[in-house]
Amino acid sequence: MLKKGAEGRLVMYLQGRLVKMGERSPVSGYFCERTRGAVIDFQVRNGLRADGIVGDQTWGLLLNTGGGLTGGDVAVKGEVRGMVEHELEQGGASELGAALVLTAWGYVGCQEKPWGSNKGEDIGRLVQGTRVTGVTDLRHSEYKKAWGITQPWIFPPWCAIAVSSWMAEAFEADRWEDIPFGAWFGGVTQTMSWAKRVGCWRDDVKSWARPGELFVMGRAGSGSDESERGVTSGAGHIGIVCWDDGEYVVTVEGNAGNAVKTRRRLKSEMMGFVDWEKVWKGKGKRLG
Repeated sequence: MLKKGAEGRLVMYLQGRLVKMGERSPVSGYFCERTRGAVIDFQVRNGLRADGIVGDQTWGLLLNTGGGLTGGDVAVKGEVRGMVEHELEQGGASELGAALVLTAWGYVGCQEKPWGSNKGEDIGRLVQGTRVTGVTDLRHSEYKKAWGITQPWIFPPWCAIAVSSWMAEAFEADRWEDIPFGAWFGGVTQTMSWAKRVGCWRDDVKSWARPGELFVMGRAGSGSDESERGVTSGAGHIGIVCWDDGEYVVTVEGNAGNAVKTRRRLKSEMMGFVDWEKVWKGKGKRLG
């Protein structure tokens, strides 16, 4: 979410998209009154609530230039990737952290089909862990089968499952033992417990978050399936930190409103961060 007073490369990208959509805005990187006016004009023209705040719906229309997925076509995704790469470089991302972030960003806009099913062609590789399992069909949940959980034809919430799958793809793993967790994690509490056990959990949410770290937050306000069902306590949502933005972190996360989305979340809403790289680099893991 961006509004008047925000600044940075994301704002500059927003301003560029507004100009491409025919609105008048400076491309300065500062969300000024003129940019707010351009946003309002764009919202009015597209039948949105004209509040001058760039949230999910406004971003969706700004980025949708005819592509089949939320987030727009290949050209727009290419523009966004260039912006992300720049931010990762500016944020001091490691090779491993950048690889994980960029892998996850490649899925932004992919959605569940049917809505609310926790499965679908767009997210099939994530929910089935295809990189390791080799399974592409969606008749049964490969995650549930792997853990011996009953009713494998019902697919579970997948924010944590996606994190493991992104790790497998980013680090070209052939087995789940070859990702930082050493297993296919699909639960937020499971991931937290592992991080505390191996010494890579950090609950000082005011400290700087490195690109590629994982964030953990409660279900309330996360947009995950559990929060939509009214469960509001406990650790319930997890995703990847793209970069630190002061009081906020920019994230990419699965199962956020039934899709892979990017968010700008307050650090104060977090329960903590998982610095998996601290453990994995100690084992001499690297790319290439």
